[in-house]
Amino acid sequence: MRFPLKLVRRGGPALTGEIRPDGRPLQIGRATTCDVVLADLAVSRRHARLRCQGAELVLEDLGSSGGTWVNGARVERCTLQLGDVVRFGRKTEYQVVSTELTGATFVEPAQPAPAADEAGESDSPRVNCEAGEAREKP
Repeated sequence: MRFPLKLVRRGGPALTGEIRPDGRPLQIGRATTCDVVLADLAVSRRHARLRCQGAELVLEDLGSSGGTWVNGARVERCTLQLGDVVRFGRKTEYQVVSTELTGATFVEPAQPAPAADEAGESDSPRVNCEAGEAREKP
């Protein structure tokens, strides 16, 4: 199944920086057993999972120590939208873009997400992101 969205690496090698969902869940992390291997020590061995749920692209954090971030907010689960900026750990960033090559799908570069401090924390609240809405965790 071809999904209309993909993640493209920001600030990294263009040829090796795409994550293209193919209908099955993709495990993302540092471990070589993951479907998508990220060579970044701030990324957990089993960091996140990306899956198609109907017409939505859902990103789930798997209890990573460095966190999974969408548009600067730490998330546990989030439905991704065109233009979102996803960060794994402190610096590995991707932008959600369309797989279709039309002028209507041009996305202007987003501002970089704020970097986490040296302890791996940020001033951003932890949030759950459901159906495009972010809410603070209780």
